[in-house]
Amino acid sequence: TTAIDAKGVTPLQPVLSLIDAIQAPSDIPTRMGTLEHIAGLAPWSDGAGQDSKEATQEIAVLGQGGLTLPNKDYYTKTDDASKKIRDEFVAHVTRMFELMGDSAKVAAGEANTVMSIETRLARASKAPVELRDPTANYHKMSLAQLDVLTPHFHWGPFFAAQGAMTVPTIDVGQPEFFKAIDEMFAETSTILAPWH
Repeated sequence: TTAIDAKGVTPLQPVLSLIDAIQAPSDIPTRMGTLEHIAGLAPWSDGAGQDSKEATQEIAVLGQGGLTLPNKDYYTKTDDASKKIRDEFVAHVTRMFELMGDSAKVAAGEANTVMSIETRLARASKAPVELRDPTANYHKMSLAQLDVLTPHFHWGPFFAAQGAMTVPTIDVGQPEFFKAIDEMFAETSTILAPWH
């Protein structure tokens, strides 16, 4: 524990450097692919999986993600218990930024940005019960069709950064989630503000 504490944020520096290198929207797909490959940091789930309508085939799959708290209800419910959880989450994230060396004021702003981004992801996400419907969560498309779905984020560089140079078909589980992600990528300041 003493040795870990002494290292501080140093073991995270390679990942933080990749994030800091994002200077323009065109950098995002490749950097996001690299971050996902080395640290699982994309705000969605992705990988290879069995085609649920053609069991002999393995295809790429994309699904909603990016939430630290268990599911969308934790971000959207208005009862006191849910509000308390969100407040405690923001306080925790603030403390994490402070431990990385940021001032209390800067850390609080960064934590609120994290909460804002995750809340947007939550609002675009399906609830757990909705995810149980295999038909409603199956949307097979080509890479070109996926790029049309998200015109501000091109998937070829993202997959290539993970070593998948050719991705002919993708099951996009929740297209509306990825449309919302694309809107966030279109608002470059929302994505880049936490780090610049």
